[in-house]
Order: sequence, then C-alpha cells, then structure tokens
Amino acid sequence: VHYSVIINLILAIFNLIPVPPLDGSRILAMLLPPDIRMQFNRIEPYGMIIIIVLLMTSVIDHILSFFVNPLYRLLLGV
Repeated sequence: VHYSVIINLILAIFNLIPVPPLDGSRILAMLLPPDIRMQFNRIEPYGMIIIIVLLMTSVIDHILSFFVNPLYRLLLGV
C-alpha cells in the first residue's frame, strides 16, 4: 500500500511540473497573460531536453521530495 501511494504521488507531482510536454505547463499557460503565454509556448520543442537536464541534475528529486514527503505523511498518517 505504501509503495503504491508513493508511486502515484510521484507521478502526479511530476506531471504537474510546468515544462511543456507535461500537464503542468498547460495549467501554467492558461494562467499567463496572452503575450507571455506565446513566449512560454516557444520553449515547447525543447521540453524533453529540459526534463532530461532536470533529471540529470537532480533538480526533479528536490522538487518531488519537497511535495511528496508532506503529502505522504498526510495521506498515510506516518
């Protein structure tokens, strides 16, 4: 049970990171003013490269642990 909660939390938080191929970028784009949204959409071709760089530099690890650990404790009462 614990592992399934951790895996689902990691996938949910990862998907909300605002880098273009992920859903978080779509949410962020809708919140931006139209002129900034157009500039933000121009980085979409480089989204996978950005994600790979973030994974290799362990920035993603820090982002995920910042959000996953409190949510894990909240959901499972640990």
